[in-house]
Amino acid sequence: MRGDDRPLPDGLYRTIFEEADIGIAINDPENGTFGDVNPRYAEMLGYDADELRDTRIDAISAEDPSFDQEAAEERLQRVLEGEPQKFDWLFERKDGTEIWTEVSLKRTTVDGNVRVLAFVRDITESKERKWDLEFFEELVETIGVGVGVYRADGTIEYVNERFAENLDADRDALRGVKIWEINPDVDPDRFDEYWASFDDGETRTAETVHSFEGSEVPVETVTTCKEINDTLYHFGTVQDISDRKEQEERFQAFVEQSNDIITVLGADGTYQYQSPSAQRILGYERGELIGENAFEYIHPEDREEVLGKFEQAINEPSMPPVVEYRFRHADGSWRWLESRGFNQLDNSAVEGFVVNSRDVTERKRHERQIADMHDATRTMFQATDAERICEIAVETAETILDHPIAGVWLCDESGERLEPITSTDAAHELIEEFPVYTEGNSLSWRAYETGEPFVTGDLREESGAYDPETELRSELIVPLGDYGVLNMGAAAVDAFTDNDIALAKLLGANTRAALGRNDRERLLERQTDQMEFFNSILRHDVLNAVTVIKSRAEFLEAELEGEQLRDVKTIISWSDDVQEIVQRVRTVLETLTGEGDPQLEPMQLGPELRAEIERVRATYPDASFDVDVPDGAPVLANDLLGDVLGNIVTNAVDHNDTAGLRVSVTAERRNDAVIVRIADNGRGVDDDRKEAIFRRGETGHAKSVGSGFGLFFVDAMVDEYGGEVSVEDNDDGGATFVIRLPVSESADST
Repeated sequence: MRGDDRPLPDGLYRTIFEEADIGIAINDPENGTFGDVNPRYAEMLGYDADELRDTRIDAISAEDPSFDQEAAEERLQRVLEGEPQKFDWLFERKDGTEIWTEVSLKRTTVDGNVRVLAFVRDITESKERKWDLEFFEELVETIGVGVGVYRADGTIEYVNERFAENLDADRDALRGVKIWEINPDVDPDRFDEYWASFDDGETRTAETVHSFEGSEVPVETVTTCKEINDTLYHFGTVQDISDRKEQEERFQAFVEQSNDIITVLGADGTYQYQSPSAQRILGYERGELIGENAFEYIHPEDREEVLGKFEQAINEPSMPPVVEYRFRHADGSWRWLESRGFNQLDNSAVEGFVVNSRDVTERKRHERQIADMHDATRTMFQATDAERICEIAVETAETILDHPIAGVWLCDESGERLEPITSTDAAHELIEEFPVYTEGNSLSWRAYETGEPFVTGDLREESGAYDPETELRSELIVPLGDYGVLNMGAAAVDAFTDNDIALAKLLGANTRAALGRNDRERLLERQTDQMEFFNSILRHDVLNAVTVIKSRAEFLEAELEGEQLRDVKTIISWSDDVQEIVQRVRTVLETLTGEGDPQLEPMQLGPELRAEIERVRATYPDASFDVDVPDGAPVLANDLLGDVLGNIVTNAVDHNDTAGLRVSVTAERRNDAVIVRIADNGRGVDDDRKEAIFRRGETGHAKSVGSGFGLFFVDAMVDEYGGEVSVEDNDDGGATFVIRLPVSESADST
């Protein structure tokens, strides 16, 4: 066989064919089958030569459209047209594995027939190496970090695109550059020593700065020393850490400027790190506490609790403790800290106990002030006169609010003057004679008149001050409602903080409430005295007079007859009624003044309540009543129970328009009490009146009702019974009075 179609001698052809180290096959271009194959061809594919004869090419090719019969015959046809072919072809061995081959096709003639001669070489290994190379090239180019290689003389041999991008340079411009020209940490005079210090396979990580032609970028390098094909290289990755450095700088600034103290303690409680804020908050120089034991600086009274929390966190890392304690300041004083700890002993980056501490000294001081304020308020409410209440107010301003210049002015009976009542010693030292404030002559009167607190950081800049030449510079004036004002001052400018103002307002509100309570108690005392006087008149004058009238009438009863006898009997009957009324009034008065014993006993609520409803129904026929009251319902009360219930029922009708008025009355037992609900669909009771209507001096919705004793009488009697009474809104827009009365245990047991 020759290229000119002249055949070779048969013996030479067969020898070449059989002994060739390359696979040779003769293909029939008409049908794409094998005519003959040499032993090497059959061996590559795992077949016997006889098995491949007359086999189609696609029968031993990979299952891929690129290697099907049509593709094979197309290649054969090109050869016939005079175009030699050389290409890669993927065969499938007899055992199912694949083999990459390089195929060369040439036209020839065998026994006068045109055939295609195929020379096939196994290139699987080279193909795989090529793929590996392409894979790693793609990997290096797309890995997202810079990759570089330099030789023993420091010359950069290769960089990927990312390496060049980091330096805003062209990669070709970097090839041939010495490594120390971009990495200033590499000393060219000691490069040989640096190179020799690496062991084969050793890897080192470092942070440095790469620079090239004006570009500069912080990087993290991971360098490995490796021998490849008898040549030693340094190669590795280069990561741009600009963002990380920026975050670290921000975090460092946060730690250093934070109001919180960041601390790292060892397992034994010694300081390993403390943020610079410790100097600002606790007065210690930076690094002064490193190596010291933190617990030695904690107040002895708090140390045991803090140690317990620390040990708990050591044993239970998932439960970060929070604790408040006193810590010794560098000047010897104590600061309150609130600390939250995080066990990071197992974190290789920390290997310590991280503590975040916040200065809460002012908060603790405020809490103490609030608690002391409550104590002062209780003392105010126990005071028996207005002057003592005012004295407690200025004492509180001095000792709790820490403002020693304070005083109280109260309005006189005319309502036209604010007169000084009391002040602190410091105020007396500053002001020889305290002024009386009247309309328009002072800032104090302005605050009193408007009811709004007034605060100034500099009196000299304010118009309307009583004394523009005063030594005071700051002033805080808190109105006490209709009673007067509480004044606080200071010689310094801007002396009052927001916390001072808030506490002063609270002190003013408490003082106003105490003065109001004192007024009500004085009024109650006067009313009690009046009722006691009225009771004595009833007991001595009225009752004695009725007793005399009744006894004289009884004497005449035996002597008279006819019309005169009937008149005498009427006198006796009316005397009995008057005595009963007087006795009932006395019982009420003694209950209200606290003199008498209410003499409680089991009473059946049902009959008493229904009787009162019928009485009111007869008086107000236009009103409708829905009643659901049990027959019994024994409660602990006295013979005034009917008056108490009737007062509320009458109140529900008397203070509403009776046209269309509906009153619902229910009673039910709940555990150890009977609950009575008297509801109407009238105009209701305003929220700010719901408690006031039960006070003495208040008279129901608008005026005194029922038996004439008002809702104060109801509240007082229900309280004597051990019960409660209240008023609430209902869905019909009216008011519902709720009376809770205790069940009589003795009656209940029977």
